[in-house]
Amino acid sequence: MLLVCLEDCTPCEDLHDKHPNVPYVILPRRSGYEDKDVYEVKKAIGLMGVTEFPVLLNDGLNRILPLTLLEETEEEK
Repeated sequence: MLLVCLEDCTPCEDLHDKHPNVPYVILPRRSGYEDKDVYEVKKAIGLMGVTEFPVLLNDGLNRILPLTLLEETEEEK
């Protein structure tokens, strides 16, 4: 799973700080040069119509997962 955050988003930063072991990507607010991974994530969330952040994606970047999954993952540890 991949946590997708928006640049300078306080709720995103708080969630990432709470779950530092979850892989994450920070999307820039302005378009411009982006690496391939960021481009693929932006493309995927655009196709899914994501408008609110943070969002949790599956590893295939083709499905939105509930953020409650992060809490369940922490409880298992």
